[in-house]
Amino acid sequence: MFARGWQTMLCLSQQLSTIEAMATDAVAFIRALGLTKTDLLGFSLGGFIAQVIAQKHPDLVRRIILAGTSAAGGEGVSNVGAVLQNAVARATAEKKHPKQPLFFTQSQDGQKAAAEFLQRLAARQQERDLPATQETIVAQVTAITKWGSRPRWTVSNTRCWWRTATLT
Repeated sequence: MFARGWQTMLCLSQQLSTIEAMATDAVAFIRALGLTKTDLLGFSLGGFIAQVIAQKHPDLVRRIILAGTSAAGGEGVSNVGAVLQNAVARATAEKKHPKQPLFFTQSQDGQKAAAEFLQRLAARQQERDLPATQETIVAQVTAITKWGSRPRWTVSNTRCWWRTATLT
């Protein structure tokens, strides 16, 4: 699925800078497909969006899986701008790709995994996503910062039952 302002062939120029606006677009997309019940898998920013959909449109959600994400008001989420700036500065200084310090540990195994990931990422030569624009990055960081600054969600203030699992 694609949201407005994301760098894909299906994007529009308007940038979205709130998770709620992104969720509104996702719901419109789901309804345009004629779906009445969905299973949502939300990873990272998509997990924020999936949570808003589940809270505001529980009639659309049969099941939800959240991975690599956080509840609104989660610890450290509002610091995403500083984390991103530090990672880019570090990557530049070390002549590395920014994904290396952002998404991989600095251990030997972590950096080996990063190198393998970047090789796989570069292997695709056709129909590649366009690079993220500065406008898109700013809109997403703004949305994530707002999400992290909200009051923390708890089970007592949601209409959802949460079951957690750790996969190893």
